[in-house]
Amino acid sequence: MEYSIDNIRSVIDLKLRQLAQELSVNASVSGRMLRVVDLGVLPFFQTIEISFLFEGDKIPGMDEQAGDDEIADWPFYDLSGINEGRWPEAEPLAAEMSGIWNDNPDIERFLKDFAAALKAEKMHDALSPLTLASDFTFQILNPDQDNSPNYCMER
Repeated sequence: MEYSIDNIRSVIDLKLRQLAQELSVNASVSGRMLRVVDLGVLPFFQTIEISFLFEGDKIPGMDEQAGDDEIADWPFYDLSGINEGRWPEAEPLAAEMSGIWNDNPDIERFLKDFAAALKAEKMHDALSPLTLASDFTFQILNPDQDNSPNYCMER
């Protein structure tokens, strides 16, 4: 699959629709609002991760609120499961991204491209089975940078 913003958008849209539908019937999120959908863009690991944070989510096994930037602590971390074979449609895109990364290891390009893909209105539509919080946001952070800006918020 050719690496392009349109292909990124297409692959993510399909998975968001599937995950939103699955979560909409999950009793543990019933009546709760979705605050953040994080997209982990990791070309050096040839992977893409989609994670969800709902209002009131706590770190599994603890009584502590899950932080917006502590994605691996979220109860709904990496639901996309590309490395577990649950997102085969994204594997060609991840492989292409990894090849580009190997030739030019500049992560900013990927973060900006994925953020551009998420800014399409249809991405919000993909989440329609869920109730979005008033402060809902898509989030893409630089995994190599503490206190990374959210690339989805940049113009």
